[in-house]
Amino acid sequence: MKSTSQMAIVALLATALTACKKDVETPPSSPNTPATTPISVHFTFQVGGSVFDPAQAFTDTQGREVRVTKLKFYAHGIHFTDDLGADAGHVDRVILVDAAQGQAHIELGSLAPGHVHELHLALGLDSLSSYGHPDQATAPAPLNDADMTWAWNVAMGRMFVKLEGFVDLNGNNQLDAEETEFQYHGIGANMAPVHWHGHVHTDLNAGSAHMFHLQMDMAELVGGLALDGMYHDDGEQVQALMQALGSALHTH
Repeated sequence: MKSTSQMAIVALLATALTACKKDVETPPSSPNTPATTPISVHFTFQVGGSVFDPAQAFTDTQGREVRVTKLKFYAHGIHFTDDLGADAGHVDRVILVDAAQGQAHIELGSLAPGHVHELHLALGLDSLSSYGHPDQATAPAPLNDADMTWAWNVAMGRMFVKLEGFVDLNGNNQLDAEETEFQYHGIGANMAPVHWHGHVHTDLNAGSAHMFHLQMDMAELVGGLALDGMYHDDGEQVQALMQALGSALHTH
């Protein structure tokens, strides 16, 4: 029969072995383990099922042969909601989308892991972003893009959207004398952001980058516009373009 002291030693050894085993099975978490999800947004521009090419004309929803040579627009107020509409994170930055290359990829930063159901953004700018940086050279990017202001009067603010091109009446993909060039430069005191949201319904995992895909249908974008001249203001046609931006933007 073992003595009481022997039994105590055996118990202490068993406890020590168990503790060592637990230490091996459950190592402490690394301080380098990422706790957020890097996110980005990728815009593509389509005409029906084809990739938009600013060098080529396309048929819009009115049957017009249209060539869009430039489309640029600002957006801000990017945030996410869950299935119940509760806040699931936000990105505090302004982005400038340029369709010149047929696509635009923009890094947004990071979000906490979790489920996101909808992506929300505001097309255009808030008042501070539009008017708060009259010195073009020192404005933070992308508000320093000189193409989105009137250089001779920066106090007018920044353009929310710029759309340029022409209707190709004879189908030769060239702006001819009998054809009308159109320009929409959305700027002025009556400009207001257009709020947009789309379903993304995805899970964000810590340390695993996620890209949100948005697609602009160019034929849908211009289909309701006059495309018959110069609209350098905040009037009815420019307001129609801002609404069209929201209608023609989709998740995919």
